[in-house]
Amino acid sequence: SAIAAGKDAAAQYAAYLSERAKGDYWAVPSFYFDVGGHFLNPEGLTAERRELGVRVLSNIAELSLENSRILRVLGYKLYEAKEYELASEVFCRVALLRPDEPQSYRDLGLTMLERGWYQEALGLLWRTVTMEVPGSYAEIEVEALWEIHDCLARAKR
Repeated sequence: SAIAAGKDAAAQYAAYLSERAKGDYWAVPSFYFDVGGHFLNPEGLTAERRELGVRVLSNIAELSLENSRILRVLGYKLYEAKEYELASEVFCRVALLRPDEPQSYRDLGLTMLERGWYQEALGLLWRTVTMEVPGSYAEIEVEALWEIHDCLARAKR
């Protein structure tokens, strides 16, 4: 692609802006996931590439404010990039859109754990354990219990 062919991050970002301006991709979340993933590739990751990747991914939130599935994937991408503050904002939005899904609270809880907000993480993970869960979330409470154990261990350090 023209983006990958750029000689450096600035040239690649300019190619991204050019592709986006053509109008074919501006409303396609997968375009932003692909380009953001390109910049956030751990191989050769620099502070500049991280910042550009997060900037590209942030467009998804603007496109898909009400789509919890796309927002959840965005949260995972930000979490993988260790952008925990931004990920927690996205997961908070997902929890507001999907208050009946325990995964919403688990994702937000794990992000709070990474931010060092142990009390908040514990409350969210406990909510995951104690809430009524649809069949599609069978055994999520077991995972959350292990994560609560991890949270308590980290908080003691």
